Amino acid sequence: MIQLVLTLCLLTTFSFAALAQDAVATLYSSTGVVEVTLSKSMRTTQGREGLLLYERDLVRTGVDGKATILFRDG
Repeated sequence: MIQLVLTLCLLTTFSFAALAQDAVATLYSSTGVVEVTLSKSMRTTQGREGLLLYERDLVRTGVDGKATILFRDG
């Protein structure tokens, strides 16, 4: 039973790590109106701190908006 639980934990960890590797940046901070159009679903969502950004995602700010993006490659 313990071995099964440990195996499931390892598989889950590797699955999340594989998903995170595709991200090219993180929305570090945002103020005002910040919208992100996700390239995989073409859905628009409100930008929030910690949001992972992928290739071809679109970040758009309103007149009063600011977004700080931290790219994985520096």
